[in-house]
Amino acid sequence: MLDQTLRKIALPLFLIILLVSACSAAEKPTAPSTTAEIVPTAEPTATSAPTLAPTPLFTQDWTGSWLIWMGDTYQTIEVNFSADGHQITGTIEKEGESRKINAVMSLDGISVTGDWESSNGNSGAINMLISEDRQEFAGNLGGESMFCGSREGSFKPTPCFAKIGGWSGEWVVWFGPEEIEAILFFKQEGSEIDVMVYDFEGTVSEDGRTLTGEFNELGISGSLEAKILDNKAQFTGNMLELFPFCGVRKGGPKPTDCLGP
Repeated sequence: MLDQTLRKIALPLFLIILLVSACSAAEKPTAPSTTAEIVPTAEPTATSAPTLAPTPLFTQDWTGSWLIWMGDTYQTIEVNFSADGHQITGTIEKEGESRKINAVMSLDGISVTGDWESSNGNSGAINMLISEDRQEFAGNLGGESMFCGSREGSFKPTPCFAKIGGWSGEWVVWFGPEEIEAILFFKQEGSEIDVMVYDFEGTVSEDGRTLTGEFNELGISGSLEAKILDNKAQFTGNMLELFPFCGVRKGGPKPTDCLGP
């Protein structure tokens, strides 16, 4: 009898304990699952090496020591030209006067044009035209006074004076299928140009660089065209659109390509 009574009490008690345990398990908070956060690392950026400006071609033709002559004097003066890019600088010391040169070399290295300024307050233009062998130059100060130089030796270059810019004046030219060499004197009045001794008439373009016209020599006639190069001391061109016609101011080198423009 007692056994049955205990069984009646134990069964409900067991159910109560089981229910309480289930409720406790349900209420117990579940620990959140943690996912490791991956922070992307920045990819390393390659640092580009600095680009060095190339040394302009032909700079070595002008820089360094020169013996120069100015005006009508036979006295030589030693001058050192230096370069920064295409900028050519130098100082001429003569009889207590100092002349500072600040000029620009053409891209092909044929000519240098710029200005000079004296310690006594004077100033003016300067032009220099290098020779074929790069050992001499001819030029002018202010378009009037002779100015030339030599790498070595004490002989004054011939010519010492060279005009740079425009068509008027003396040119050494090469023309025809055999590129015959001759001296021509161009005379310009406004946009009109004549060639002394030769039967030629032409006109110059608005920018002053291109020459077009007609020639009649040795029983041959036809068109002629020429253009002054960026160095202002050479031109290339053609006759009858077939044959070369080119030139350089006296003292300078023949253009690499005669036929043009």
